[in-house]
Amino acid sequence: MSFVNEEELYARAPKHIRAYRGWPVELVYGGELYTTWLKPDRFPSLRFNDRPRGSDRRYFAIEYETGSNETKRSTLSGTSLLRKYLSYAATFEQEILKKQIGIPYFYSLFVGVSEAHRDEMRKYAVVVLKGSPAARAFRFAVEPEKPTPEKSADVFGAIWHDIKGKEVELPL
Repeated sequence: MSFVNEEELYARAPKHIRAYRGWPVELVYGGELYTTWLKPDRFPSLRFNDRPRGSDRRYFAIEYETGSNETKRSTLSGTSLLRKYLSYAATFEQEILKKQIGIPYFYSLFVGVSEAHRDEMRKYAVVVLKGSPAARAFRFAVEPEKPTPEKSADVFGAIWHDIKGKEVELPL
């Protein structure tokens, strides 16, 4: 198994994704059509040399949440967990990454600053993602030190919870 930085992933992406290091997502919310851009803090993958091509990678879109996003904002303006959850769900459901850069499946990992913060994010995801097949790809964890995009946490060694609150391992 080897770690693959997002640089390799973005290198094979279309120019607009490579330049922004994210992708556009169209979604409907409150009866209105929105186009948002989703830009993960990190987007690494793991490569498994002992697996057949096509099933040899696991992709992870990582969001380091510092608690500064307004958790329950009711609009998609600005940065909010609502916008991120709906955008990741739309990416998953519309197979945007599969169509754009050949990623068949990915996990949305949200890293919080405390257990209470992790649980608040997870419980809000339950409400926002109710009925969405994308919910099964969401995971939540705590980073002991304040995480930032510049200071990448060892997310692969963290204790993860699925959307139901059950402690789970990252699927490798």
